[in-house]
Amino acid sequence: MKGVLFLVCLLVVAAVAWAALYPSEGDPKNWKYVLWKHGLYAMNLDIGDGAGRDELVIGKSKAELQKQFGFLTAPAAASSYMQMCYSQSAANGQDALVIRKSPSIVIFQNDKAIDLILCKGC
Repeated sequence: MKGVLFLVCLLVVAAVAWAALYPSEGDPKNWKYVLWKHGLYAMNLDIGDGAGRDELVIGKSKAELQKQFGFLTAPAAASSYMQMCYSQSAANGQDALVIRKSPSIVIFQNDKAIDLILCKGC
């Protein structure tokens, strides 16, 4: 019984420490982000800076990304800032979509994501 109680206390301490070390929901090490990545938590996808999304994007089809992120936007329909960034980036002229309202542009080739560009400070 003492062993079980000790184990439960240890797990609680570890969970609290994890939450304290990575408080930002946009951080790929945040517990909410980790749970979302595995389909176990519904989080606000418009937050964060795109960090850690490469592994979630590269190699996936447009349909898979739309299912995962909710919606993808054509660069021409994105904000004026994202349109400017797109026109100045390596994605210009390529098959590309913006993930939701984030600063992330996905480049596709044969309907598979081949690159993820984070547009900041264009």
